Formats: sequence, structure tokens, C-alpha cells
Amino acid sequence: MWISSFVITFASESAALELVPALDSIAAFTMGERQGLRLPVVVEAPDGSTSRYWHEWVEQLPGVVQVEVAFVSFDESTSTPEALVAREGAPIHG
Repeated sequence: MWISSFVITFASESAALELVPALDSIAAFTMGERQGLRLPVVVEAPDGSTSRYWHEWVEQLPGVVQVEVAFVSFDESTSTPEALVAREGAPIHG
């Protein structure tokens, strides 16, 4: 699972008022509190390609001036103790 956040800057108040409800309807997005023309958004995606897709999609919307990435985190499904041993070459002692 990829968790990322970005800050959308809108061109105008009217663009923000039009786009925020539409963005809020997207299940992958969790909206933060809008501050003027800037809106923080958290995106949950299954992989990096989907996360990038959403970033680029929002960037292309009419009325969006900029989309700045604030945070990216991903969970490697192979991050088990056995995988750590294989990567590090030494056993994990508890």
C-alpha cells in the first residue's frame, strides 16, 4: 500500500469551490482542511503507478495551478523477518 500526500494549489476561489467536492468523491482521497487556495490531500493507492496516476491526473485538472508532493510512504509486502535476513545477510536476534 502506498500512502502519499500532496498539496493542491487552485487558480482561484471559484476553481477550489468547484473542484473540492469532486475530489472529495474519489475514494482514494482523504481531504485535509483547505487554507485559501491550497488543499492537502492524502492518497491511498495499491502501488506507485497508481499513486503517480492520481498525482498527474489532479495536476491536469483545469483550475489547478500546482500539485506539490509532501510525503510518500509504502509498505513492502516482503518486509518479514526472513526477508530482512536475506537482504542483510545476518540473522535477526530478538
